[in-house]
Amino acid sequence: MGKGQAREAEAVRELVRWMRAELGLTFGDLSRITRASQRTVQRWEGPANTGAPRPGHGARLAELRDLRRLLRLTFPRHGEAADWMFAGVPALQGRRPIDLVRQGAVGEVVGVLAGVQSGVFR
Repeated sequence: MGKGQAREAEAVRELVRWMRAELGLTFGDLSRITRASQRTVQRWEGPANTGAPRPGHGARLAELRDLRRLLRLTFPRHGEAADWMFAGVPALQGRRPIDLVRQGAVGEVVGVLAGVQSGVFR
């Protein structure tokens, strides 16, 4: 295994752990979002994970990375991101971002956060 694969495996491991710890997503949630099997998602988080995810999962993992990055930029204080994710958001017609993420509509939530960052939403 090359260094690039090892770095990608570690990045995915850290992303899965963050999504579970900070947002309360389950392996089942992440399986639905990424369209990977639940066992595959569990493997991504495990210490034995040494390979990069399959290309088919890459776009969905990239959306999750964007979500994490924008949450960190928008809500730098501990707990703020989780508060926002679990509250009704006017820009999402009152829906909770966490519910959209669990349904796989990560891009919609990322779009709102990008709008906040660019000043479209205040």
